[in-house]
Amino acid sequence: MTNEAAAKEPGLKITTARNVIWSTISLVGAQVISIMGTAVLARHLMPSDFGLLGLVGILTGLVMLMGNFGLGSAIVYRQDVDADHLSTSYWFNLALGLVLTLFTILTAPLAARYFHNDLVKPVAIVLSFNFLINSFSWASGCLLMKDLRFRTLAIIRISTVVVRAVVAILLAVYFEAGVWSLVLADILMNTCGSIARFYSHPWRPELRFRWDKFRELFSYGINLTGASIFDYFSRNIDQILIGRLLTATQLGFYQFSYSIPHVVQSGFTQSLNRVLFPVYCRVQDDNERFARGLTRTLRIISLVSFPFLVGMIVVAGPFVRTLYGVRWEPVIVPLQILCVAAMASSILATNGSVLNAKGRPDISFKWSVFRLPLTFGIVYGCSRWGVLGIATGVAVSALLSIIPAKIASGLVDLPFRQWFVSLGPAVVCSGLMAAVLLLVEHYVLPDGFADIPTLLVLVPLGILVYFSSFRLLYRADWDETKELALGAISSSRRGRTG
Repeated sequence: MTNEAAAKEPGLKITTARNVIWSTISLVGAQVISIMGTAVLARHLMPSDFGLLGLVGILTGLVMLMGNFGLGSAIVYRQDVDADHLSTSYWFNLALGLVLTLFTILTAPLAARYFHNDLVKPVAIVLSFNFLINSFSWASGCLLMKDLRFRTLAIIRISTVVVRAVVAILLAVYFEAGVWSLVLADILMNTCGSIARFYSHPWRPELRFRWDKFRELFSYGINLTGASIFDYFSRNIDQILIGRLLTATQLGFYQFSYSIPHVVQSGFTQSLNRVLFPVYCRVQDDNERFARGLTRTLRIISLVSFPFLVGMIVVAGPFVRTLYGVRWEPVIVPLQILCVAAMASSILATNGSVLNAKGRPDISFKWSVFRLPLTFGIVYGCSRWGVLGIATGVAVSALLSIIPAKIASGLVDLPFRQWFVSLGPAVVCSGLMAAVLLLVEHYVLPDGFADIPTLLVLVPLGILVYFSSFRLLYRADWDETKELALGAISSSRRGRTG
């Protein structure tokens, strides 16, 4: 590594860690607030209400794929983006938002027939306006990410999620609005967020559109578009099958099972990858720094996600009964299975950032094409056992992404053995934590011990065992992680984020 690169390394590490903190606060904080709001709503709404919103989410997710041309990733990836690129992409996405809204309105009746639920149509029509609402601030959001202004994005995200939670609770509790409390709150959240993102960045669109600039962005984004389409079906085949083969109530149970591990899978891990993609793009030609950053990333993801998910497997029973109530007990076992899936997904989700930053989105696309039929076959084959079977199929299919992980590590000259070694501290310490918690739960706590006292004993004990074993067994990793976190927090306090 050159002296110049060495000099840049600490600054890049701290900048990355600082923005990871803000991005994590944004996504994990939003997930936690959402779960807290859902805990209240679960006592006033039916499982079928949440399942209905999940059915509509499948439709809007499919429609969204039609509008994903990868232009946002292209803007972040390219170092030569100019005003013409930005204005061209802005007007294109604004027009696309209108098209997607109209398309959703037209296809809503077909979705209602497919899912055998008439309420899908009106709910989908109302939620379709989110496409148009979000298109107004699409370019501003990309620029905030490109400029690593994750503090701004975090503040916007958390504020709007609070608004959604408060409005949904008020509508459900005081106006008994049922599923419409969730729908209207979602529209309001997206409206507030779009306005905030637009005015948080100084860039403003000019009235111009250049096809040559569009083609430059599209040439990079087209592979991401194909990959995202196949990835969407791979990620959501579970809900698509439940929505078709089972009932809205069963989908509601499944979504509750999925929501807790989703805090890690789509909260912390997604927040990390949002930061890593623009950071990786800055060192895309330096494999030594890239590989070192990737192993550090894998270690941090596993150190955060593994103990949370392993601990959730142990305390799933008392946790669900305490948070949602006894009628949600069917959530418990699928939740435990999906925690296993989330452990694999949290680590393997780094593949996309690595491949895209190395300018190889085509590999992501080819893998997605290969993965989809395998995932469908596994999950469909397991669907005969209901929600438990589908959750098991999801856990098995999540492990398939070990294949592109090996390819990605090869692109940055990282030996795959070292890829696995980076997970060692989290695996060992999480295993010790689980062993202690199970021993205490089965041999120390009395039979019939209440759920809340059980949580009050096991959760603090798990945290103590995990951090103590990490510090004792992996002191060098402990010191590096602590130094990185303290440096990032100190930097954030000095206000050097955007």
